[in-house]
Amino acid sequence: MAQPTVGVTPPRAMTIAGTDSGGGAGIAADLRAFTACGVHGCLAVCAVTVQNSVGVTGVHPIPPETVAAQILLMYRKYESWWFWLAVNTLSVVLFGVRGLWVTAGLYTVFWINAAIALVRWRRLVISQ
Repeated sequence: MAQPTVGVTPPRAMTIAGTDSGGGAGIAADLRAFTACGVHGCLAVCAVTVQNSVGVTGVHPIPPETVAAQILLMYRKYESWWFWLAVNTLSVVLFGVRGLWVTAGLYTVFWINAAIALVRWRRLVISQ
């Protein structure tokens, strides 16, 4: 196993995979492999499974926009906050026009979260 060195940033690698609650495959196995190679593992979850050593009883995909957000933010894409504000704004309008008020409300909450995150991110970037 590679030994960490104080003050040295290890290389990063990203896995885009599903979970395996038993830890034998998927993200858990990928992260162990990264660690064994001295690499800092980052991840984007694309599915959650319900399983044990006998079999898989359920697979729950993660929405593509959520997977994309995980990937973009791992790469610290400052612009992605603006992207999510635009997507959420469009979603609120489209769902509102269709009369899907609960969904429009949910995307309003997403918009607020993205706006708060953008402000915090800008403060962080400016302070560095």
